[in-house]
Amino acid sequence: MIVETFIKNFIPLAERAGIGRLRFYVEKIEEITVTVFEGDPENIEISILERIFIEGEWQNKVGSAYTEILAASAYDEIIRTICQTAECGEKVWQYCDLKPIELLPVQNQTFKDSEVILSDLLKAEKLAIECDPRIVNVSECRYESNHRTVLLTDGKVSLQDDCGVAEIFMLKVTAKEGEKVQSCYRRFLMGDLDTFKKYVEQTVKSAVEMLGAQMVPTAHYAVILQNTVVSELLEAYIPAFYMENVNSGMSCLCGKLDHKIGSDAVSLFEVPLMEGTGLKRRFDDEGVQTQFKTLMNSGVLKIFLRNEHSLKDGKSTGNGFKLLYKQPVTTGTTNLVLKKGNFSKLDLIKTLNEGLIITDIAGTFAGAKYASGEFVLIAKGFQVKAGRIVGGVHQITIAGDFVKMLQAVRAVGNDPFTLYEGNRTITAPSLLLDQLKISGT
Repeated sequence: MIVETFIKNFIPLAERAGIGRLRFYVEKIEEITVTVFEGDPENIEISILERIFIEGEWQNKVGSAYTEILAASAYDEIIRTICQTAECGEKVWQYCDLKPIELLPVQNQTFKDSEVILSDLLKAEKLAIECDPRIVNVSECRYESNHRTVLLTDGKVSLQDDCGVAEIFMLKVTAKEGEKVQSCYRRFLMGDLDTFKKYVEQTVKSAVEMLGAQMVPTAHYAVILQNTVVSELLEAYIPAFYMENVNSGMSCLCGKLDHKIGSDAVSLFEVPLMEGTGLKRRFDDEGVQTQFKTLMNSGVLKIFLRNEHSLKDGKSTGNGFKLLYKQPVTTGTTNLVLKKGNFSKLDLIKTLNEGLIITDIAGTFAGAKYASGEFVLIAKGFQVKAGRIVGGVHQITIAGDFVKMLQAVRAVGNDPFTLYEGNRTITAPSLLLDQLKISGT
């Protein structure tokens, strides 16, 4: 049964059971995954998932249910579940009525042939080994592509977004020289003209260059945070921009609206219709139209993000999103973009002159706290002396504060990297900071 017919036939049955104000959230994901290991195919998987989350008002309270079974046989169970969850809960209806929005056309996407992808991955794995004799292992060589669409309807107004196609290439290699061993894992969002070859070469280069890495003395250093690191840090601190966290005192940005929280070089935007990220949204998961937003302008905090469910004041900014289709709406983002600068990688290194380049961090889940702004993270990278890279650095810890980090930005690179996290992306360039605390020897 197609989803439109499923919804059309379900509505009168639910209404006869006393359920009103129905709203349907439909997510469809078409995905292909290909993995190779040691010269052989490890996994080829093609899947199509279509699932529905349904909310309705029963006896003045809101109940919900979800299903992946688009058949009339599921109707009775869905109705029972909505009534039971309403009876047991205290949630009341908070949605505004859906309003028509100019929508993106849904494209008939054609995936790349899985056999072609498999052949390209096998070549990529072989290339990684052959790129440098010090590469001894390729523990992950994987490709994922997904096409996601979202339908939101109350049976009268229907909003549908084609979120686009995202292609991801993941590679992990290990380099060894004598007793020295270094690994490098990279996850790339691929553009239309990108090839596996350039990403293989980048990953191999990063692993090999770290051989011989040493610790450095504990001190404050001027540092370059590589674009991949900046994207990861921003991803960890996105919740600090959510009004619900500000209202509850769980944000390091409390009381800082219209205050300068970063240097003049720092501007941060949300671009829901950004090209090239595999994600576009004209409306959020509550049916509110999305819009381009300036979160920070030349270091000044301009806005907090809201959704309809978490408001105490103001109106939704179009940032109500689900982490998973069967979960309630929370605050979220689409495409966050830290404005790039004019400095090339070489320019940043020359300007740094003496200090460290941080290329990898670990532990943001536990070590980067958006409530306090503090972070303590395991890291590695390179040491720079007299404007030149002189060797690798590992077994160090970086520590600081998110706001102070933004205020310490002296120069911004022209090398944006996009971190793809399924329902959102974060694009950021490399940043040169005046100082950051490094714990080493």
